Amino acid sequence: MTWIDHLRRRGRIVNSGDIDRRFEARAKTALDARPMPSYGSGMGTDRAEPVMAGRVKRAWLWTIKHSFNHLTLAMARSGFGPFALVRHVGRKSGTTFETPILHARTRTGLVAVLMYGTEASWYRNVRAAGRGVVLRGARTYQIDGIEKYPTKAGLRAFAFPIRVFLRATRRDEFRLMHIASATTSRRAGPGPVKRAWLWTIKHTLNPLALGMARRGLGPFSLVRHVGRKSGAAYETPLILARVPGGFIAELTYGTSVNWYRNLRAADGHGVIIWHGREHDIAGIEPYPTDAGRRAFGRPASWLLTLLRRKEFRFLREGG
Repeated sequence: MTWIDHLRRRGRIVNSGDIDRRFEARAKTALDARPMPSYGSGMGTDRAEPVMAGRVKRAWLWTIKHSFNHLTLAMARSGFGPFALVRHVGRKSGTTFETPILHARTRTGLVAVLMYGTEASWYRNVRAAGRGVVLRGARTYQIDGIEKYPTKAGLRAFAFPIRVFLRATRRDEFRLMHIASATTSRRAGPGPVKRAWLWTIKHTLNPLALGMARRGLGPFSLVRHVGRKSGAAYETPLILARVPGGFIAELTYGTSVNWYRNLRAADGHGVIIWHGREHDIAGIEPYPTDAGRRAFGRPASWLLTLLRRKEFRFLREGG
């Protein structure tokens, strides 16, 4: 039995002409429902395009949230890299979230770039609440307002490599977050990402630099220090600048590096090997940023300024 015979037995059709009339009616309905193009503007009026664009953008944001965000979350918690965490409360759910952002510190507050536009949930939540919390490493900033920030000023707030990236990707949406208060919490040491990076440096670049420093080659010097827990003696290669009364060191990897923490635990006592000669160190103390950059001379001072290095220490030579 064919499908036509089946429909005839059920009384749905009487003859084959009914089939033609039904198909014609359906085709006419479909043609009438189809949007017609606007010939005056040269563009169609199909409403499916923005709907599809919205779906693609939501899919892209979902991918970022479940892949790249995990890496930047770990970096922000460790205080490593240009990332920070925004802690915000969902405007509908009331749930607390943490979102990594690309940020820069200025005198007036924190500048954030809206990488995915003004539809990002963290931005909409902070705007709705009028407040939020930004975390970077051991620093916690209470935010009591957010406002639009000029594009040129926003680009200048970031370091040179990031600025080049933002210009290449044509990012022009920046926001200034006003800081109500800032606190620093004490932590036992660096986070997991920073520990992994320091381990990589220790087992790759450091052996090469150690060999050069022992031979008096290149810009490297050695600092001898004693482990604050193990009591073992260590040698760490550094790039130092000679100044009257001692040496200037730049903390490239922050205050969590072992040689710095060991010297501090030993009240600043250690040994510097500079161009093959030993110098006893009797103390270590902070040093002004501008003076620290100038101590290294040009072009090193230009590079330090370009990379926005701010942590310098004066290693005072013993009598």
